Amino acid sequence: MANITTQPTVEASATIRFTEIELRALDALCGYGIDPFLKVFYEKMGEGYMKPHEAGLRSIFAEIRRVVPKIIDRADMARKAFEE
Repeated sequence: MANITTQPTVEASATIRFTEIELRALDALCGYGIDPFLKVFYEKMGEGYMKPHEAGLRSIFAEIRRVVPKIIDRADMARKAFEE
């Protein structure tokens, strides 16, 4: 006899819009790398709050480092094209 069970799940996501100046700030922040960032954060602020979120923070840093430099480069190239 078949046995069907249900397991409810909840998922949340958000879309965030950044200005160019905010993107450049994110790029600079993440440019240090996640390990040096966490080392200093944990030394100065402690691990209690951030440690449970470390995996998420690592994911955010990786995505920012993957995407944001390309966006900034395109903005710089477009600006340069209009200046010529």
